[in-house]
Amino acid sequence: MTYSNWELGQRFAIGSTKGKAKNMFIEDNTIYSYGQHWPIAVRMDEKNALVNTQRYSISTTRQTDDVYGALENKNFRIWECNQDEIERFLLYPSEPVVLTKTKYSTEFRTIMSMLRSHCKGRGVKRFPMKKFVRQIEEMIFIARL
Repeated sequence: MTYSNWELGQRFAIGSTKGKAKNMFIEDNTIYSYGQHWPIAVRMDEKNALVNTQRYSISTTRQTDDVYGALENKNFRIWECNQDEIERFLLYPSEPVVLTKTKYSTEFRTIMSMLRSHCKGRGVKRFPMKKFVRQIEEMIFIARL
């Protein structure tokens, strides 16, 4: 049976391992757009999913939005990532997932400020924020090469 993209996203969110829409399909724990070259999302377990938020085309963006919404409605914890990170997870599922996607460079500063506040609340006197930010930015730059 062929489903609409929205219906297929719903089926993926409830755990279906097979299914097909016009230009999307589910294979095991992964839902793809147009072919295996473009994974939209991967269910890591019953409540965590990697979602490829890297943009490709208008139709793929709509498909991603359908899947993202379906996963949100089923209370999945959604980990936004890019295509390379999903493919790395598919190739090496037992290894830790390293996410390097950021929307804005200020996200690091916000995260680091939150971490500094948390540490300060626990009695940590010095927090080397500049050093941590520089090290993280260097790691992300290297990961993207």
